[in-house]
Parts: sequence; structure tokens; C-alpha cells
Amino acid sequence: MTTTNTQPATTEKPKLTFARHETFHLRDGWMYKGLQAVKHNSQVMLDKQGHHHLGLGINMFKSMKYWLQATALVRLSEEKSLHSRSFELTNL
Repeated sequence: MTTTNTQPATTEKPKLTFARHETFHLRDGWMYKGLQAVKHNSQVMLDKQGHHHLGLGINMFKSMKYWLQATALVRLSEEKSLHSRSFELTNL
């Protein structure tokens, strides 16, 4: 037994969206703000309240952290202990 689709076929392409809660494009000033924050407190990006220190919403904070790592401006230290892990500036 086969079923047929009762809806007419459309030729429209589906609209692609760039959205989700944590999907933000790189914002003006984030790199400077993030680099200064890591320079003064290497664990600010790991702090659950880190977004308050930077004056950002939590989703923007997560995106900023992503962009700092994606641009290779900061990296997570290679410490084995979770309590001693921190972000560090790269040579770049």
C-alpha cells in the first residue's frame, strides 16, 4: 500500500535563518572587551557570573567566549585540574 502526498509541491526554497539563542555574529568591541577581561582575570570566562562582570546577557557572553576562541585570541589553559583551569591570551 502506498500513500500519496495531498499537499501541493512548492517551488519555493525554504528560508534559511541564522538564529538560535546563542548565535550572535561577532559584535563590535567584543574582542577588546574580552581580551581586557581575560588579561585582568583569567577565570572570568569560566565564572558562572562572568556575564555580569562584562555587562552582557548570558547568551551574548557565551558567544563572546566562542568568538575569542574561534579567532585564536585566547585559549583554555592545559591544566588538568578543573579548579586551576583558566583562559590565557595567545601570542596572536
